[in-house]
Amino acid sequence: MALIVTYKKINKDTQKLVMDSQVTDDIVIDTTDIPLEGRAGTSAKLLGAACLNCYVGTFEDAMEARGAIINKLQGTATILKGKDDQGRTKISSITMEVEVGFDDIYLPQFEKCKKIMKRGCLITYSIESSINITYDIQRLQ
Repeated sequence: MALIVTYKKINKDTQKLVMDSQVTDDIVIDTTDIPLEGRAGTSAKLLGAACLNCYVGTFEDAMEARGAIINKLQGTATILKGKDDQGRTKISSITMEVEVGFDDIYLPQFEKCKKIMKRGCLITYSIESSINITYDIQRLQ
C-alpha cells in the first residue's frame, strides 16, 4: 500500500505538504519574514516528529493491548546533525525520550512494553541502518 504526500510550492516563501489524511491537516511551511538562520531544521524536525509519533503510538498500542490504562504520555525527539564520510551534513542520531504515567497495577505491562520498544517502531527501525536511534522510556511519578 502506497502512502502519498504531495509537495506544492505556493509562492517564493510558502510551500505546502498535502497529507491527504483524515487525521492530519496539510502542513504549510511559510518562511515569510523569517531570517535565513531561522529557517533551518524544518525537514529534520518533520523526520523527528514522524519518528516520535510512530514510536509513542506503538508504545501506547502495546500497553493497551495488555490491558494497561495510560494516564499521561509525552515524549521528545532530539535530532542531531553530523557529517558523513564525504563531509555532507546528515542526521546522525535521534534520541527518543518518552514519559508515561499509569497506576502501579500496570507496572508489569510497562516493563514488558519497555523491553519490546527497544526494537523501535515502523519508522525508526526503517531508518536505523543509517541513523543511530536511542530509546528511553521512563515512568512519570
